[in-house]
Amino acid sequence: MNKRILEINDNSKILFRTPVQGVELNLVKDFVGYKKNEFDKNNKDDGIGMAILQEPKIETAYPDIIFVEYKRKNFEKWNEDRKKLNKQDLKILYHLYMKKGLESIQIVRQLGLEYSMLLKSIENLLDANMIERKSGMWQIVNRDDFFAIKKIETVEAKINQWNSALMQAVNNKRFSSECYVLSNTKQDPNEIVKEKFSEFGIGMYQQKNQKFKTIKKAKKNKIPNSYTSLLIEEIIGNVLCY
Repeated sequence: MNKRILEINDNSKILFRTPVQGVELNLVKDFVGYKKNEFDKNNKDDGIGMAILQEPKIETAYPDIIFVEYKRKNFEKWNEDRKKLNKQDLKILYHLYMKKGLESIQIVRQLGLEYSMLLKSIENLLDANMIERKSGMWQIVNRDDFFAIKKIETVEAKINQWNSALMQAVNNKRFSSECYVLSNTKQDPNEIVKEKFSEFGIGMYQQKNQKFKTIKKAKKNKIPNSYTSLLIEEIIGNVLCY
């Protein structure tokens, strides 16, 4: 697939909520169009793609929009077994990434797993060419290049409001590199509101006079910062590779 921009609304690895028609959905659609144009205009590297997910179920919430920028070449090495990975496999994979390698007994103790569960996941990850065994330890294969995603930006949209979306935006930091709230308020946010957003590292987008602008940039977080970051990569790979 050669498209540089993917809009993903259906996938076997995740649920999507049906958007409710109304002013907020129109705001989301307009903003998605804006971001697509900005990506095309500012990113001339054909090796970088962008995926857009609207209202996917992430853990127990449904972020309004997720924009994901990724290195397209990383997906060229995927095999058929990769699509079989489940959430348990990804949790173990993320734990190995964080610990930079572990023995089987350490994985079992640290994650509270049964050996049978670990063995099944190890088999799945080996088949997918994600891990290898060195000096008795399970490690990530090609650690520096195994994660294809460069950026995960989540956006929560609210009509004429800022604060009501702040806490959900904070929750999105668990798997995102940048988190924003988007609003169409006619008035610019006051300093108290902006300070509160700065305190949590959340950015602010505003639609005003039919144009979008960045009121405050989000604090950038290193990714992957949870197994959910890896799950988002798997969702994109399932579209690109199968």
